[in-house]
Amino acid sequence: KEREANGEFRTMEEFFTRLDGRTVNKKISESLVKSGAFDYVGERRDELFSRIGQVMASASSAQRDKASGQVSLFDMDDMVSASPSPTIADEDRVEWTKDEMLVFEKDLLGFYVTGHPLDAYRDAITNGSFETIGEIATMKPGGKAHVFAGILGDVAVKYTKREGKPFAIAIVEDFSGQAEVMFWSETYTKRSEMLVKGKVIVLKAKVELDQISETNRLTAVDLTSLDGYLEKRGVALPSASTSAETAPHKAGKASSSSGNGLAVTGTSAQPIDVPNGNGNGYGNGHSQSTGNGDTPFILDLISGRDSSADLDRIKAAATRYPGTHPLLLRIATEGGDIVTLQASEAWRVDASPEFREALSGS
Repeated sequence: KEREANGEFRTMEEFFTRLDGRTVNKKISESLVKSGAFDYVGERRDELFSRIGQVMASASSAQRDKASGQVSLFDMDDMVSASPSPTIADEDRVEWTKDEMLVFEKDLLGFYVTGHPLDAYRDAITNGSFETIGEIATMKPGGKAHVFAGILGDVAVKYTKREGKPFAIAIVEDFSGQAEVMFWSETYTKRSEMLVKGKVIVLKAKVELDQISETNRLTAVDLTSLDGYLEKRGVALPSASTSAETAPHKAGKASSSSGNGLAVTGTSAQPIDVPNGNGNGYGNGHSQSTGNGDTPFILDLISGRDSSADLDRIKAAATRYPGTHPLLLRIATEGGDIVTLQASEAWRVDASPEFREALSGS
């Protein structure tokens, strides 16, 4: 409803700022990131996940300020494209492998979206002498054991009622589907250390008829790792999957622009060597640059002191007096950082006395 009423969410920060934290709590937010809902912003999922706590806390503070009538410069979303990404504390940072990312997709959505954990083994599995999970339903129960290659899903350990012996029920999956596998006590005891969710395995199992469901199921005879299986046969092993990227990784805090809005430059941006006046025009404590040609016209503002009315005045003056000077807002945040907002080309201004007077409201 929010998106339909007020447009697309351009960043994760904007998403949380516009939505009530009581509706979209932290658990839901983490699930959205893990399932890929924010992939369109062009950042790695693990980086987005690492700063959820900071972003939600910042959004909650902004919402409280707005509810109390304290409207700051950063509430003017029609001019500001995004806030700079907060620095991630070491204790909050997580890094996911591609396989971990795929497990999150499967757990949350019920299927894989950006790939399959077995993709690296596709050639070895396709060219190997393996049966497929999809064929189990048509196999004849009993007889010799069949060999499958796949990945382990959920593993549930149980105990027999009479003797209390451990056994396990696991899910094994390949490209053709998934099936339940029984690991009775003897096999479980022998291979329990390998029954780990996400492990790529070779399964030797018999097909048996389930008397209750009257469908075929698998009973494990033995289990080994697919890597070990291939290595014994002299087959080259696939390279390890370590990257969690599903979208281009943004290095640093690059500038970006959107329509007639402002492009945000992070606090690490290089300072611009432009002389500033001492409160010329625009009231108390607002400094402006001087100079000619394409010299940027800079306004120094303070978040919390300068309001949306001040930003409206800047927009009105820039619209009334267009020119050749790039317009920059250099803002001191409450945390002590300096954030530089650079207007797009549509907001170039005429650094004339009339423009300065318009800024001052006179």
